[in-house]
Order: sequence, then C-alpha cells, then structure tokens
Amino acid sequence: MLQAELIIKSGAHAGVHIPLPGTKCIIGRERDCHFRPQDDQISRHHCVIRFDGITYRVRDLGSRNGTFVNGRQIKSDVVLVPDDQIRIGSMTMQLFLSEQPPKSAAEADHLKQTDVLDGTTVHNSSLPKSSADTDQSFRLPDPRPQPSPKSE
Repeated sequence: MLQAELIIKSGAHAGVHIPLPGTKCIIGRERDCHFRPQDDQISRHHCVIRFDGITYRVRDLGSRNGTFVNGRQIKSDVVLVPDDQIRIGSMTMQLFLSEQPPKSAAEADHLKQTDVLDGTTVHNSSLPKSSADTDQSFRLPDPRPQPSPKSE
C-alpha cells in the first residue's frame, strides 16, 4: 500500500510531517480543509492533492498567490513524483512516498473493499461517506508569538 506524507521544508513549521489522508487532501485556511496551515499568504481553499490509486496530483484551487511545484506555478493538475517540492504561501513541502504492505488482517480487508470505478475515481466502502463522518484534518498552530497576559 502506497503511503504518502508532506514534509514541511521551509516556513514556520519546518520539519513537521503531514500524512496525506485517503484519496483527497484539501489544503487551505478554511475549517473544511484537511490540512490548515496558519499563513496569511495561503487562501481559504488553496490547493488539493488527490490520489487516484496510482498517482498523486496537485491542483491549485484559484488561490490568490498560486501553487508552485519545483519552482513553477501550476495552472492545471500536475502529477507529483517523490521529492517534488510544493510551495504555497511562505511554506515549502516535499512529497515523500513509501510502499508498505498491510500491517494487519483488518487493513488487508480494508484494501479488498476498494474498487477503482474509472481512471480517476476510487471507492472504498469502509471509508466514511463524507467529511462530516470523520475529522481527519491536521491544523498547524499559529507560528506567530502570542502576547503574554498582562500581570497586575
């Protein structure tokens, strides 16, 4: 089973590893995003990373400051390969992929429930039907120092 994560390479959260959940990861500041960096240069719905069962792709969602892969601004879906650098706002992330076999019989059963419906749609009957069924989001704390309370 292909495992993917984003490793933050620059910005306030350098060194943090973000696992990519399921088949879609929306990145932005809005509450419904899977990954919510606190960066004023990142749009509410900035970009999406999708996994189609074979490849990972990134697409800008009409962000104000753009999405960049390996230094080039993207205008449409871009297939990602290991070690690609993705920059949004002041943050640069690196895609890390690893191949791992199922760790348990339950995980193997989970994989058996996965069907590729067409070239771009994957269905897994064991996954929640909507984001309301589970919160797999990853929110980074605000890197700006908080004012200390005044003592009287």
